[in-house]
Amino acid sequence: MLRVFAEYQPFPFPLAPGEKIQPNCWQILLMSAVFAIFVYPLLYKLGKAGRANEKIRDYVPMTIGLILIGTEIYKQILMLYHFNWKYHFYLFPFQLCSVPMYTAALIPVIKNQKLKDSLFSFMAVYGMIGGLSVMIYQKSVLTWEDYSLNWHSIFWHLSLIALGIFSASYLRIGSGSFNRNAKILSYGSIVFVICVILAETFEKYGVKASIKWPNDILINGKKISGILAQTSVKNGELQGVVLGVGINLNMTQEELVNIDQPATSLNIETRKSIDKKEFSKNLFDLFFSEYEEFLQKGFSLIKSRYCSRCDFISKEICVKNPDKARVGIAQAINDDGSLKIKFNDKNESETIRIGDVTWNY
Repeated sequence: MLRVFAEYQPFPFPLAPGEKIQPNCWQILLMSAVFAIFVYPLLYKLGKAGRANEKIRDYVPMTIGLILIGTEIYKQILMLYHFNWKYHFYLFPFQLCSVPMYTAALIPVIKNQKLKDSLFSFMAVYGMIGGLSVMIYQKSVLTWEDYSLNWHSIFWHLSLIALGIFSASYLRIGSGSFNRNAKILSYGSIVFVICVILAETFEKYGVKASIKWPNDILINGKKISGILAQTSVKNGELQGVVLGVGINLNMTQEELVNIDQPATSLNIETRKSIDKKEFSKNLFDLFFSEYEEFLQKGFSLIKSRYCSRCDFISKEICVKNPDKARVGIAQAINDDGSLKIKFNDKNESETIRIGDVTWNY
């Protein structure tokens, strides 16, 4: 196999007897091996480090960009020489292949994070695809006229791949990105877990709780609790989830009248005062007893328990959004917690992920 690589000559130029074009394929293979063994792993690690270190994130691609610009200027000077100083030097700044080295060099001065991430995405895709395509089809850039120009072309495009690897590693493009997104989705479905845990905690006090999709708890058709969750993501990295849980434990009828929807309180349902510390302990004990398992299994861990408390399934419901309200039959809760519904104005079922659901309890 090594002999095949070493003797492979992809160049389009005819060779005279005994004449060898430079650089030889074994030399190209050697330079590629140096990049693959030493440079690419280093750039991959630096990309990971750049997620937490802004200096690494900004100045590593800038350094690669300046190296690419410097070697490209060297190439243009040689091309001027070979074309008897009639080469159109002004074409150089506007070549499509030149774009990544400019974007890389400008990364430190770009302050908008969304724009910066977009440029990293461009460099990741363009860098690896562009660099690899040239290395596979080398005769597209190698020339017979100048030995150093060939070395430049190989070095330049191997460096372009390095820029792509750094950018992809920083953005976690690939399986890491998929796993991160899956984890974010799991954290997003934590609202459903809290619904189940709250319902089961209420049931310890002898009341029957039901769930109003997606995040409210009802007792006898009246709201007793609601949950909100907000995920925080920075530079593609999940920072955490903020959970807000409102629970009516000890309220009077006069206070409940001021709420804009039918509501109740646990003390009214049980006809006794509720100890807040005891309720909190019961809630937290249930939640943390399954927390680690939830991180592994997500919504599937509690789907059956959630669905068993959804009294509106198979009933006609009204789904209200800011722009309109639609009526249909609630059919099922999907595996991701979304609601499957057949609206009266459509022949096919639809999946919804947001909306205020009401029905005749």
